[in-house]
Amino acid sequence: MSTERQARAQPTIGSLHDTVHTEAPALDRPLPEPVKKGRREATERRVGLWDALGILALLSLASLATVVGIRIGRTSADWFTPLFLTVGVGSGVTTVVGGSVSARRERLGARTLAAALTRVWREPAGAWVLVLFGWLLTLPLFALHTTVVLADSDSARLLASILYVQRNGPGYLVETQETVLPHLLMGPLVALGGIPAAKLVSIVSLQALAGVVAFLAWRLNRSVFAALVAVLALTTLTAILERAFLLPMYPLMLALGFLGVYLARRATVADTPRRRWGYAGVAGLCLFGSIEAHQVGQLFLVLTAFLVLTVRPGQALRGLSRVSLAFAVFYLPRAVINLMEGGLSHFFSNRVDFWVTKGYLVRIQRDFWGLARSDDPEWFSRAPEGLLTMLGWGGLLTVALFTAVLAAWRCRLLRFAAACGAFSGAGVS
Repeated sequence: MSTERQARAQPTIGSLHDTVHTEAPALDRPLPEPVKKGRREATERRVGLWDALGILALLSLASLATVVGIRIGRTSADWFTPLFLTVGVGSGVTTVVGGSVSARRERLGARTLAAALTRVWREPAGAWVLVLFGWLLTLPLFALHTTVVLADSDSARLLASILYVQRNGPGYLVETQETVLPHLLMGPLVALGGIPAAKLVSIVSLQALAGVVAFLAWRLNRSVFAALVAVLALTTLTAILERAFLLPMYPLMLALGFLGVYLARRATVADTPRRRWGYAGVAGLCLFGSIEAHQVGQLFLVLTAFLVLTVRPGQALRGLSRVSLAFAVFYLPRAVINLMEGGLSHFFSNRVDFWVTKGYLVRIQRDFWGLARSDDPEWFSRAPEGLLTMLGWGGLLTVALFTAVLAAWRCRLLRFAAACGAFSGAGVS
């Protein structure tokens, strides 16, 4: 009898096998970080109904905030207010109705409902969610839209350049080695809607920059709060914020440059040759696009070279060689054009060199805008005041906080960030 009882108590191989395969909750727990499944598999998921409702909720809030800003500023086009009011109310009603029905069906409480609506941002289904997050946060920038060119010589020069090319052909672009992306993006809109349409490109490109900043901040910290702070910090900089109503494409240049440097980094650390070359190709395209948006984007070529500080030198050199080769392929048509007009002496000429050397920029500043011309000693004496005007008090606070965070950062990227900061500071000086 005791033998039979022991036999029943003794687990068999089959019962152990069944036990292992029926304890599913242990397998449903989140996998720890060391498991080699890649960060993409660990973070990406399918987009569900609650994700769509969360996006509509933020769209509603941003649209209504835009309406308030438009009513205060009173500089935007007349159709902006009904457009954003319709979008805000429509997305808000959809969120309330859809959320109420889904919450009642799933029997969710108020706290669980708030968590479901914000999950799309806390646990993003992909990188595009963070880009959309930054874009929606800066939707109120449409309140800064104007229908005229303000007192800015660069905007007037770019508009005159676009109109001249439309009337006389692209020969001007070859002669002056003007960047072509403003003509490709703004040219058709200027032909269709004039200055107000061109100003839309400025705002959308600034939103694209905010989206890229949000994505990069999340990529470094894996926190939507970090992405939120990064976008808010970006909009505290006066020099960035005023790009919403100025035509030169600095925001798009920065967005493509940031993406180019990030993808160049990925090209040096990717685990397969196919991914390394893929990242290198897109990085080369972004760096080339940054230069074609504004030739100040050439600085990102130098910043990309600082990636040797983030990984082993041999690995960095191989990755940067792939990026350089991809960039050279995209830059080849531009190189041929620049060599045809001026040779090596104007191979990397700045976008205002032609206007400066011909004396046109001084005439625009003095005769058209009525602005005084300053010599070098006077400019240096006014540099601190100009820095405050460019950044604003909020921007200075942001720079100070960033410097403090950078000092506490302990990783290889610290050396890269420090090198980029020092180079940028020298360039501004």
